[in-house]
Amino acid sequence: MSRKINNIPVVRIKLGVQDRRTIIEELKMQEQMAWGRMNNIRACAEERVVKEIVYA
Repeated sequence: MSRKINNIPVVRIKLGVQDRRTIIEELKMQEQMAWGRMNNIRACAEERVVKEIVYA
C-alpha cells in the first residue's frame, strides 16, 4: 500500500514481529531524545483521552 502525506510518499511494508522489534531498538539507540519526546507526546495524548472520554 502506498499513499502520500504532505506530498511525501509513504510506503507500508509488512514486517515480522522480530524485525519490528529490531528496528525499534535501533531507533531508540540512535535517537534517544526524539524517542523520549515521542513517548511524552503519547502519554499526554492518552491522558487527555482518558480525561475526556472515561471521566466525562
